[in-house]
Amino acid sequence: MSLSDFSLLRTYDDIREFFKDNKDALEYLKEYEGLDNLLGSGEYGKVWKIKGKELTLKVTSDPDEIRVAKKLTGKNLKTFLKIYASIEVNKLQLRIQEMCYPVERNISSRFGTFFDLVIQSGASNIDQAIEFIKSKKDLTDDTFKDIQKEAVTFIFNVIEDAKKLGLSEEEISELDVHGGNIMQTKQGDLKLVDF
Repeated sequence: MSLSDFSLLRTYDDIREFFKDNKDALEYLKEYEGLDNLLGSGEYGKVWKIKGKELTLKVTSDPDEIRVAKKLTGKNLKTFLKIYASIEVNKLQLRIQEMCYPVERNISSRFGTFFDLVIQSGASNIDQAIEFIKSKKDLTDDTFKDIQKEAVTFIFNVIEDAKKLGLSEEEISELDVHGGNIMQTKQGDLKLVDF
């Protein structure tokens, strides 16, 4: 299976064949014990658990995510998933990253709305961002009830971390921040896992 056949990766056997056929490009993966199971997939990529490790392997073809992940590799930021190593082959990026889990506590389902509003606010601190969100008259009462300081704090910190990475204002506004892309580490720290 060639590197251009990424869309055909559906099973463990497919990924094993993919690795076998492209072993020169994927040589660095030998240090790991192998893949365990498919954790998830989307339009542009798939994520597997690496057996015996608190690590995952992500294969993606999303150019925006690849660009952000390149800047993120080797960095240790508060809100972004840790990426330990990555390689690019053709239009694919394969990367080893930290393992994250579904969020167990009650966190806002309105991350995307809050993210857009925090960016619009231009706030210099979290309290200003929350006040700006509360000032929006077009939001429903249900939205006001769901404004959680933890969610807004996380979003504010994502924006600060993105600035540390050197992302432009446009790149920051295009980050894929929504509830489905927020997970937690084993220690319970929230992380943005797709960018």
